[in-house]
Amino acid sequence: MSATVYVPNDSAAVGLGANATAQAIERIAAAIGQPGGEQAVQLKVAEQAVQAYAKVAQDAKTTLIVPGNMTEVSGLIASAMQMVSTGKQAG
Repeated sequence: MSATVYVPNDSAAVGLGANATAQAIERIAAAIGQPGGEQAVQLKVAEQAVQAYAKVAQDAKTTLIVPGNMTEVSGLIASAMQMVSTGKQAG
């Protein structure tokens, strides 16, 4: 007994992936507009910055220079939030 397996072509898979990504972006954009949404973005950006520093720090071959002043990290977050605000005004 043999089974027939359907394998979609690459363009169909790419299209499905693009649609899923577009839907996810729309949901995220809507969530940012809700109360507390911008604070959630700030938290996510801060978490990702810490994860990036941790990943680089784990590499023994890498010299890691971190901000001695945490306002530099808050400046990074402020820049990301400015991009979010600019995107909201343009959209």
